[in-house]
Amino acid sequence: MSDSSDEQRNSNRLQIDLPIQARMGSGEHIDQEIVDISASGMQVRSTDFEVLKGGFDAQHNEGTFEIRI
Repeated sequence: MSDSSDEQRNSNRLQIDLPIQARMGSGEHIDQEIVDISASGMQVRSTDFEVLKGGFDAQHNEGTFEIRI
């Protein structure tokens, strides 16, 4: 039996690779990409991780941000 996180998911992920502009907290909008999305969350790709950390709550593993599509 494998301990892969993919096998432990409760919902499927939809691969979308969607370019967006997002803003964390009160910062500026920056170019990012939604890699995949599911009922419980999404993965975002960014070239500027420092900007993402500004609105990320590591204790609860969640972030609040605004997305422009």
